[in-house]
Amino acid sequence: MKKTTFHSKESINRSGERIIAVEQSETRSLYPSHEGDYSVEFDFSPAGFTLESGSFLNRVVVNYQTYGTMSEKKDNVIYIAHALTGGSLVGGPPPEGKENGWWEPLVGPGKAIDTDRFFVISSNVLGGCYGTTGPSSLSPSGKPYAMKFPVVTIRDMVRLQKVLMDYLGIEKLQAVEPSPQKKMDILGWLARYSDLISVPVVT
Repeated sequence: MKKTTFHSKESINRSGERIIAVEQSETRSLYPSHEGDYSVEFDFSPAGFTLESGSFLNRVVVNYQTYGTMSEKKDNVIYIAHALTGGSLVGGPPPEGKENGWWEPLVGPGKAIDTDRFFVISSNVLGGCYGTTGPSSLSPSGKPYAMKFPVVTIRDMVRLQKVLMDYLGIEKLQAVEPSPQKKMDILGWLARYSDLISVPVVT
């Protein structure tokens, strides 16, 4: 793994949340053979990232994958929501000793979701087990959250996905594509951020 680099960035998102993002490129990399594997840590203190349950998280790490090249206007972005227990590795090449990404036949140059035309993003959901903050992550006590990790909802997951889009400077999505088990995410995007999606895809 290459040397870790950190880049701090402070912003206010559309929900009025003050966010400090610390990019952790190539740290805790789950997919070292994929160049578009990133993690970013969002610091929501002092107010915290408030969940629908009433609990909050001060710091949240998000693991995400990118494929293709984002245009200068950032207007060629497609977001893909993964299966409930899946990870953010959508396409290939696969990590050493592991299978291809779960939508590898559909995502790539010249494929149905053509990465020669579109910039594709997929992020591991909040509470997931593939790099984004969840029960196996360390709590403020220094120990894993385990069963003490707060309850999260689809709306919480979608809000964090939107925080990632804000961080990347993406104001409009060409499409939001679901995996077979993640159509709920699309409904969450439509309910909260329908004005940001050109073509929602629910199949």
